[in-house]
Amino acid sequence: MSNHETTFQLRNYIVFKKRIGKGAFSNIYKGYDKKNKRVVAVKEICLETLSKYKDSIKRETKIMKTLNHPNIVKLYDTIIDDSTDNIYLILEYFSRGDFSKFL
Repeated sequence: MSNHETTFQLRNYIVFKKRIGKGAFSNIYKGYDKKNKRVVAVKEICLETLSKYKDSIKRETKIMKTLNHPNIVKLYDTIIDDSTDNIYLILEYFSRGDFSKFL
């Protein structure tokens, strides 16, 4: 299997197609930044199902980018793909999974 079949590219990020998590309106993938090789989590949200929340999501991600605290997952980047109506949140990656695993 070629690398192209197992990954896709979003701007400067290479994203593995194998899903590592799932939310009510999203899928989460593992990826990395091509520039600095930093491993990231990529949250894919379909805006078609959340179209009435599009402005709220944009506003919230703008705020999230400014937050910097050890107990808050860092948002590195937001990518809006108008051709697929998806928004991708490039987040700090934690190998031990999400918070729900600790509850």
